[in-house]
Amino acid sequence: MHYSDENYRKLSIIAAVAIAIAAMMIPGASLASNAYASHGNSVKDSGNVAQDTHQSNSISSSDSGSGGKSSADHNSQSNDATNTAHVHIHNGHHSDKHSSKYTGSKDNKHGKNGGSIKDSGNVAQSISQTNSISASNSGTGGSASASGNTQSNDASNSATVHISNGHHHNNGGQPVWSGDSKKGGSISDSGNVAQSIDQSNSITASNSGTLGSATANDNTQSNTATNTASVDIHNGGNNNNNGDQKWLTGNDNNGGKNGGSIKDSGNVLQTIDQSNSISATNTGILGSASADNNHQTNTATNSADVDINNHGSGSIDNSGNVAQSITQSNSISATNNPTPPPPGVAILCPVLGPCSSASADGNTQTNSATNSADVSIGNH
Repeated sequence: MHYSDENYRKLSIIAAVAIAIAAMMIPGASLASNAYASHGNSVKDSGNVAQDTHQSNSISSSDSGSGGKSSADHNSQSNDATNTAHVHIHNGHHSDKHSSKYTGSKDNKHGKNGGSIKDSGNVAQSISQTNSISASNSGTGGSASASGNTQSNDASNSATVHISNGHHHNNGGQPVWSGDSKKGGSISDSGNVAQSIDQSNSITASNSGTLGSATANDNTQSNTATNTASVDIHNGGNNNNNGDQKWLTGNDNNGGKNGGSIKDSGNVLQTIDQSNSISATNTGILGSASADNNHQTNTATNSADVDINNHGSGSIDNSGNVAQSITQSNSISATNNPTPPPPGVAILCPVLGPCSSASADGNTQTNSATNSADVSIGNH
């Protein structure tokens, strides 16, 4: 799906919603919100969820002595985070009937008109994960090693939002439904979902001493991220009688099953940023840098399912837009940039071996990304 500048401008409401939610809500690992208004009152600034998770691991080793060694080998770092939100907002009458006939009030004093729903049922989820390992040596004849390490990040954001305004009925397959007014009010700035995941792994080995080495070999780095959003917005009368049974409106059903307007709602923004980095650097005379036999993997999935139904003649504006973005990067480098050795030493280089070397051999880098969006908008 192609997005113009105007489409992205429309989706800017999600960023504003995320900021507003963060100011109102306390982050949590898992939140479930439910709001009910059985007589069709207004719902405002309700059922919003903000979830924010930060995880980091850091290992460092350094040596500056002559003939010394700095080692950060065979470590394992892992981050695992999940944000889950279930938001269910019903405004106006809600019925789940599994026996006998359901009949609404004759005079419609307790009608089932939906009031307005505004700034409600929005979800902002954020996960940030980092792993860092470093080894450095500056002493003569020393070494820096960051080898045989394992770093992994696993993150998942999941949001399910269901907003129903006006009458919503499931009579379990009973033969007759007889109800009153089922007019839906307006829905604005509601049911928007913003999900973001940032993951990074970093391994570095550096040497600046004469006759030294920097080694970052046999490491494994992996990132796995999933954003899943399911948004279901119904405005106006909605019926599922599980068997195509008869639907009857009340005698005073002047409002019918008309839907009010739906504006700036049901938009989804999903972003995933993943990076793996391994580097070995030598600047010392007669030194070496090696970053060999490493494995880097990124796997990311964005999935959005948006279903908007307006039962009546109301308008649908700037709603049901989906923007998905995945950025993945793998980087492996070995750099040797020493000061040239003295002439007398340089003569011995063919005998002693290379005066300096850099290698980045036998590495594996993999990126896998999937964006999936299913949007259904009905204005009946």
